[in-house]
This record gives sequence, C-alpha cells and structure tokens, in this order.
Amino acid sequence: MNEELDPSIKISHIKKTTDAVVTLPEGFSFPNGWTMKDLLIHLHSWDDELLKYSQALKKGKDDKFVYDHKKLGMNYSNWNDFVIEKFSYLPFEEAKELFKSTRKKLIRIFEELLEIQKKETDPDKLKKINGVLDLWQHDKMHLEAGGIAPYL
Repeated sequence: MNEELDPSIKISHIKKTTDAVVTLPEGFSFPNGWTMKDLLIHLHSWDDELLKYSQALKKGKDDKFVYDHKKLGMNYSNWNDFVIEKFSYLPFEEAKELFKSTRKKLIRIFEELLEIQKKETDPDKLKKINGVLDLWQHDKMHLEAGGIAPYL
C-alpha cells in the first residue's frame, strides 16, 4: 500500500484526494453500504486521530500515544461503526464541513512535519513522518472502491 514518493508529492496527493472527496454529491454511496455522509464522518474520525498522533510525533511524544479506538478496546471496524453512529445526527453539509476543517488542520501539520523531516537525521522518526504522509493511499482506496480514480 505504501508507495514510495517524495513526501511533498504525498501531500499534493492528499490535497487532490481531499478535493475529489468533497466534490462527490450527497447521494453518492459506496459498495459497502456507506453513504457519502458516512464516508465523511469516517474520514474525519481517522483524520482527527492522525492529527493527534502527528502532534505527538512533532513533540517527540509519539511513543506514549494511544489511538482512541485502542483506548476503548475497539477494532477498526467497530470504531468506524461507533463514530458513524456518534455523528449520525449531523446533516450532510455539517459532516462535510467537519471533514474539511479537520483535513485542513491535518494538512497543515503534515506540512510542518515535512519541514521537520528535511532537517531530521533519526531514521526512525523519518520513517514515522513518511508513514503518516501515506494517508493519501487510504483516501485513494475509498475513491477506488466508489468507482472514482482521480489520478491512478
């Protein structure tokens, strides 16, 4: 899944997949039964988790970081169901804005990590930073599953 690209290209792909996601219509649905709103909530929840992880990574505290789904003893599938239910009250446009707002913050911290990576010499930290930038692969997977392939 992790295609080795220059990290700045990964950020560029994240922006492209973000643009592709937000242009999909409300009525769009996915083969797994998710609605467009479900996808936006799903992406928001993982973006929020990755944002928290990236903040810890930036501060050098990632070794103590625990994702919320692990704190709650949930696997990925249960976590996805949990957050989709938790935010089910949101109208579509609010779910879209929540996703866009969280994604904007995440891209900003990714750009900060990219600057740190340029100066970093620790191979472990370099690998971790490069790993979080592979988020675009996750977006691409969802778009492909929905029959949308913006730049394959």
